[in-house]
Amino acid sequence: MKLPAGLLCTGIVLAFLGPIGVVAQQSAETLYELSSDYSGHVFDPGHNAIYLTLTGRRALVRLNLTNGEETAALPLSLFPSAMTMTPNRQWLFIGEGSTTELPGKIAEIDLTTGTLSRELDLPFTPHGLTATDAKLLVVSSLSADGQGPEVRLFDTASGAISARTVTTTYGPHTLDPSQLSIFAYGLGNRFSPVVRGFFDRTELRFTSLRTSRYGGEDGRVMVGTVVAFPDGSLLINGDKVYRGAPNDAATDMLFLKALEGHVGGS
Repeated sequence: MKLPAGLLCTGIVLAFLGPIGVVAQQSAETLYELSSDYSGHVFDPGHNAIYLTLTGRRALVRLNLTNGEETAALPLSLFPSAMTMTPNRQWLFIGEGSTTELPGKIAEIDLTTGTLSRELDLPFTPHGLTATDAKLLVVSSLSADGQGPEVRLFDTASGAISARTVTTTYGPHTLDPSQLSIFAYGLGNRFSPVVRGFFDRTELRFTSLRTSRYGGEDGRVMVGTVVAFPDGSLLINGDKVYRGAPNDAATDMLFLKALEGHVGGS
């Protein structure tokens, strides 16, 4: 069947293409400026807010997302070193520490009431945080031997901290949508590619570390930052898209060849 002029068939959708025009380049509009000493930020569209940690003030501040007006401020005991929000946007966690790597803290903020719930003591300074809705934290810090980052699981309910596991980056590491694992570069072995680490809250340990297969045809593995689709079906790493790993620790992550080409590329 011959398609009418201007109709493009992609095999998936049909789209009408109108006249091609030239869009004039426009400058981005500056809405407001942020403090020059902020060390971290988290967006909270549900509360029309943006949260900033300010090193100079040793504080967490909340800004109106629309106009940048400061609507609340919370002093911190130490310098802010990391920040993360639970996926359900009910809790905010702020890592606190010092430049000398002395014992640190984690501030727990209840976003429903906008108040500090508590500060939890740590025997190290946290440099990266990832949180589940159940408030289990993956905490990154400098290793005791100074050789690079390491991660621990921190149960905020009991205060228990797991044994350390090495990694390549401080994070924050990507939490998979099922909240049963994280994707972290070099987890368990700093020379490995991206590893999916499944964790057990009861035993407070990583129960399985799985990485992408070394295939005979492509030999590709994931290196660097991984972004997970909300439903967990796909993963993006660099300019490649991977099939999301199922919640079965016995199954490796598989390269999705059908989408190999190029996210945002030619």
